[in-house]
Amino acid sequence: MHPDDQARTFLGLPEVIRTGTGAQTEHRLRGVDGRYRWFLGNLQPLRDSAGEITQWLGTNTDIDDQKRVQEQLRRQDQRLSQILGQAPAIIATMDGPEHRYAFFNEAHRALMDNRAILGKPIAELLPEMVEQGFVEQLDHVYQTGETFVGHEVPILPVGSRPGAPSLYLDLTFQALRDEQGQIFGVLAFAVEATERVRARQSAGALAAEVGRRDMRLRRMTEALPAVSFICAPDGTMEYLSPQWYHYTGQTTELTTGDIFTALVHPDDQPEVRRSLRLALMHGRPWELQYRLRHHDGLYRWQISRGVPEYDAQGQALRWYGTLVDNHNQKELQNQLQRSEEQFRFMAESIPQIVWTTRPDGTLDYFNQRWTELTGRSVAYGLEFGWTELLPPQNREQITANFMAGIRSGTDYEQESQLLSAQDGRYRWFLHRASPMRDDAGNIIKWFGTSTDIDDFKQASQQLEARNQQLARTNADLDSFVYTASHDLTQPINNMAGIFEELTRTAYFRDPDAIQLIAMFERALQQIHQTIHDLSDVVQLQRRHALVPAEDVSLAALVEEVLGSIREQSTALGAEYSLDFTAVPTVRFVRPNLQSILYNLLSNALKYSEPGRPPRVQVSSCRQDGVPVLTVRDNGQGIDLERHGSQLFQLFRRFHEHVEGSGMGLYLVNRMVQLNGAWLEVDSQVGVGSTFRIYFKASES
Repeated sequence: MHPDDQARTFLGLPEVIRTGTGAQTEHRLRGVDGRYRWFLGNLQPLRDSAGEITQWLGTNTDIDDQKRVQEQLRRQDQRLSQILGQAPAIIATMDGPEHRYAFFNEAHRALMDNRAILGKPIAELLPEMVEQGFVEQLDHVYQTGETFVGHEVPILPVGSRPGAPSLYLDLTFQALRDEQGQIFGVLAFAVEATERVRARQSAGALAAEVGRRDMRLRRMTEALPAVSFICAPDGTMEYLSPQWYHYTGQTTELTTGDIFTALVHPDDQPEVRRSLRLALMHGRPWELQYRLRHHDGLYRWQISRGVPEYDAQGQALRWYGTLVDNHNQKELQNQLQRSEEQFRFMAESIPQIVWTTRPDGTLDYFNQRWTELTGRSVAYGLEFGWTELLPPQNREQITANFMAGIRSGTDYEQESQLLSAQDGRYRWFLHRASPMRDDAGNIIKWFGTSTDIDDFKQASQQLEARNQQLARTNADLDSFVYTASHDLTQPINNMAGIFEELTRTAYFRDPDAIQLIAMFERALQQIHQTIHDLSDVVQLQRRHALVPAEDVSLAALVEEVLGSIREQSTALGAEYSLDFTAVPTVRFVRPNLQSILYNLLSNALKYSEPGRPPRVQVSSCRQDGVPVLTVRDNGQGIDLERHGSQLFQLFRRFHEHVEGSGMGLYLVNRMVQLNGAWLEVDSQVGVGSTFRIYFKASES
């Protein structure tokens, strides 16, 4: 119920219940579209044989259209009263055989010397009217319906002194009839003719005054923001205000009804002609909408209204009307209709369940996808809702989450299962909804979708199971590598000790023994290094899981790494250029980032171009908001066309003349990936290499 109507509607309810008298009220109720409509509420008692009230019967009858008509009539009456009140004529209506005043305009009020006359009989107010025979004329008109017309009728002004001059009126008494044709009152219409009588010899002055009055009426008409017109009973135009010619661009008077063939849109002409013909035939008011050609050649929507003036016999003498441009309102209405049609088409076309609710969460729309996926009708869904299709064990919790989202007024999202008609089992759906608000921020509707994510859910569960299996496999492999490296380290150390003792105490006559000894030592070193590298891989994984990421100062960390390779840098004459102004810090596991920089900077020295001092640039910047750390050298470079696909593989080496295990770049790439970053490499043989580490945007 509309808030403005609640107090008035319910204020007398206790008294009605107590007395058992019944009641009627008019109030506004909000409909499914969110708009209020007028209803007539009727509350009546139901009694038993002893006269005791057993129940109350209440009804609400939609009277919105009647109320709108009443409001329109009230406005029309108000406009008519305003027009009549400003008219230069004396106008009044008197009801019943006693001729009690029911209406009078300001001119009549002035004539009555501003007396309170409403509801009082004329004979009581103006005894002189009885003496002059006017009340007798009113009786005759009221009883017979015959119109009385008097010209230059003399009357004495109300409250005038004896001997005061009379006023002269052109007076008309006309019977007023109800819808059944019964006379219920008399209309008195008078135009003061005193000046005309007193200045009969001065016809020129009289004509000038009449002209001035006519000019005032025309100016009032021409000031209206609408076209005014008068037409004869057959529809022939007798008058068109200047607004017509400004609007249509016509320059000549219309003498016939050719307005329709000349200016009304061809598609609207048949209906307009039919409606006007019926209105003119039966003497009824009309209200029409049609398109009229504007002076620019475009057709614009109009509202045309016409009201008849009747004679004493109730026949239409002429029609008074207006023509108002309502093109913008009509276009807005059409646009809203098209928008609604487009929304429904879109809602019925997308492969999701589309639904809407009222502000309280009550469902009021489902698209046909609901029926396809659930096998339930739209009517079923609106009556029982989607909660009937939820798993019973989760129904209460899911429903509570939905209502909590509605009450919060924020975007709603929830996953749940719904019983599907396609395979007869519960399938997973993702429900989402957003509120629509009015200009004041109040929620007027919720728009939501339900998306079938069952296949995705099944795939996610399978992927999760596979990930868990892979995690267990990786853990087993890590344990194996760790155990193997630990178990192999001692035998290798024993072999190295035995071989060292052998070379110290044994005597070898073979001249190739020295070369074989060197080869054996290198093999032992390679085995030992391989075991160490495998252990590093396992330790890297474990360190990442145990050591949290932190904000790392790039300048401090790079200086620390350069300090560890300072002796080698000095020996090669290496120069370093550092710039971390753009991105001073990054979020990373510090030991991992230290190992990455150590590998890249030490490789810049290890694989420097012979005869050319190493030049290494380390800098940071942002690319599309992403922090980037760049290490650029002028070393030997890598043939990416040949080795690019193997760049980060285990034990892959690209410069055989330099000792190494082929684990460095693998470890660098692995540490970068573990921290959610990625690595890009540009390299040219004989020119140098550039390594770029792209960090996650939030890690700076």
